[in-house]
Amino acid sequence: MRLRIVELLAKGPANANQIAEALGVNYRTVRHHLELLVESGLVMTEGPRYGQLYYLIEGHA
Repeated sequence: MRLRIVELLAKGPANANQIAEALGVNYRTVRHHLELLVESGLVMTEGPRYGQLYYLIEGHA
C-alpha cells in the first residue's frame, strides 16, 4: 500500500481523500500509511489537517 501511495505522489501532491479514491481503498487505511511515510521521512505535508496535501520528498521518486 505504501509503495502505491509513493507511486501516486511521484505524479504530484494529493490529499488523503484523493489518494483513497485513486487507489480504491478506505480513507482511514490511507491516513495510517501516510502517517508512517511521514514518520519515515519519505513524505511531507502542508496545510491544515483537513485537506492537508502530501508531497513526496525529492530524491525518493
